[in-house]
Amino acid sequence: MATKENRRLLARGMVSSLVERLPLVTTWAANHAILQGVTFLKPSYVALMVEGDCAEVGDILSRVGDKWTVLVIVALADKPMHFNELKRLIDAISAKMLAATLKALVRDGMVTRHATDDLPPRVSYDLTPMGRNLLLVVRDLALWAVNNRGGIRAARLSYDLANPPARQLIKAG
Repeated sequence: MATKENRRLLARGMVSSLVERLPLVTTWAANHAILQGVTFLKPSYVALMVEGDCAEVGDILSRVGDKWTVLVIVALADKPMHFNELKRLIDAISAKMLAATLKALVRDGMVTRHATDDLPPRVSYDLTPMGRNLLLVVRDLALWAVNNRGGIRAARLSYDLANPPARQLIKAG
C-alpha cells in the first residue's frame, strides 16, 4: 500500500483498516509506528528484517532477551551504579554471572564502564543511548513479569497438579 494511502487512513482514524491490510509479519511494525507517530514500514523492508542474517539477529535476541540482561538494564534505568550496588539490587545473580553480563553489555555497546583513578579504583556502569533505547522495550517486559507472576505461579501449579511428571507415574504404578 502506498505511503500516501497509509497517511490518509491514519488521518481518518482508520488504523484497524490499515493494520488489516498489512501482512501478519508487519502488524507489530504497524502498531509500533502508530504509537511512535511515524510513517509505516513497507512490508518488503519488514520482510528483509525478518529474513536477514538469522544468526546475527538470533545472537542479538539472545543477549537482549536474557533474564539477567533485562534485570541489569532495568536496574541501570535511573542512575549509574557500581558493581556491588547492582549485585545487592539483583540478589539472585551470582557475581560471576553479573560480571559476564556486564562485560557482554559493554561489548555490545549498551552499557558503558567508567573506572576512576582513585585507590582503590571504583568502577561504575551506565546505560548508553542504545541501552536506553533497549530500556524502552524491556522495561514493559519486566513490568509485565512482575504484574503477572502470581497468575503464572497459579497456572503452573494447576498444570503440575493435572500433569504429574512421568517418573512419578511409574513409581506409583
